[in-house]
Amino acid sequence: MGKGDRRLLRDLELEVMNEIWRLKKPPLKGVHTGILRHRKVAYTTIATVVERLVKKGFIRRHDDQPLYHYSAAISAREVASAFVSHIKNNIYEGRKFLS
Repeated sequence: MGKGDRRLLRDLELEVMNEIWRLKKPPLKGVHTGILRHRKVAYTTIATVVERLVKKGFIRRHDDQPLYHYSAAISAREVASAFVSHIKNNIYEGRKFLS
């Protein structure tokens, strides 16, 4: 697994994913409201991050008129596994570090 593994998320991307996993199929406003509980961030910033995650294949957009709703296309377990593999391969150079 290389440096550019697509399952690795940046901090705000992970916060968005956590809200989508928690809420199951929220509208964008629901994702933004959930993130506002932890930090102040603009609605447009969350919209940009959500669109980026749709393009990367992390989340799906559902055209439920009049609002779009979003659901996870990748599990939290897959993201966690990718992160652990990234640490193992890049920090510990693939050596067994847990006995």
